[in-house]
Amino acid sequence: MKQTIQNAYDTLSPTEEQREVMLRQLRLRLRETAPEKDDERGKRPASRLMAASLLAAVLLALGVTAYALGWFGLENLKEQEYTVIKGFTQEEILARNRELEEAVARGEDPAEKLREMDERDFPRPTETRRITFMAGLQDSPEAQAFQEYMAFSVGYDPDREILRSIGNEPTGLEEEYGAYGCYTREMADKVDEICAKYGLEKLGPGRTLTSARQLFAYAGTGDFAPKNDHYSGQRLYSAIAYADGSFIADGALSAGMMTQYHICRCMKGTFTTFAVMELGELESWTEWNYTTENGAELLLAQNGRRALILADRPESFVVLEVHGSYRATNRKDSLETIAEIFDFTAIP
Repeated sequence: MKQTIQNAYDTLSPTEEQREVMLRQLRLRLRETAPEKDDERGKRPASRLMAASLLAAVLLALGVTAYALGWFGLENLKEQEYTVIKGFTQEEILARNRELEEAVARGEDPAEKLREMDERDFPRPTETRRITFMAGLQDSPEAQAFQEYMAFSVGYDPDREILRSIGNEPTGLEEEYGAYGCYTREMADKVDEICAKYGLEKLGPGRTLTSARQLFAYAGTGDFAPKNDHYSGQRLYSAIAYADGSFIADGALSAGMMTQYHICRCMKGTFTTFAVMELGELESWTEWNYTTENGAELLLAQNGRRALILADRPESFVVLEVHGSYRATNRKDSLETIAEIFDFTAIP
């Protein structure tokens, strides 16, 4: 039986790590569905047939393309360039404050001096960055919606004149459109247009939570984070959750390596823009697929400074970012230990 499965896999071309994961899954399936033993003459052909059938079932379930890509990788996420306005550095802020204080000491009108400084210092210089959308694969409606909204945002109010004219005054858009940074009706209308085009729901207002128990209940998940025991040392610092089940949260755990983490869950069918990261050159990341002991299929990645655990779940897309630990960001076994500590199957 083992050789039969191995022969079937030799007709494919997965990596050694992918082959081992696939073999492990098939052997598990075979143990679960093994028929009652009869005589040796009747057992061998049935076993070969079962191996072939299970292999076909797994291939159909995951897709041939998924096998060629190793399920999915960082290259299957949406990467996009965007232009950002550079803010003031700490030194520039201090210099502006000193200049304003000195002008006031000389008897100048502070409001007039501030306008003079703004005319000199604005518009601010810009820079181009590359960001990666972390709420779904690149061909998903969520990723396509994000790309369209980013393209709109880059060209809208480029010098921020509209934003400066509004200042901190309420716009009436905060509750329904605050998650998208909308400060004009035109921006809100664009969000509505994109949601209608891609069949997505708006995110709505977020709710601040302060414990893992609150987060599990509000987001509608099981207990995906470990209990705060002597080994895990798991602590959830804070979380913002939404009515649909999306959330972002920050925490820490020890597990022998004292690690900070940031976890983000984006529901499929919801338009989100907060799940973005700057990954840099993808060639700098080492990535591999990993199946946890309880069957969660994950993508793990490390670049020496940061580590990622990604899960494409049935109802959502989940990203766990790990930092602050040399072991977790450089050693594969340490990142796999963290993947086992969290229960990704508890997140639908």
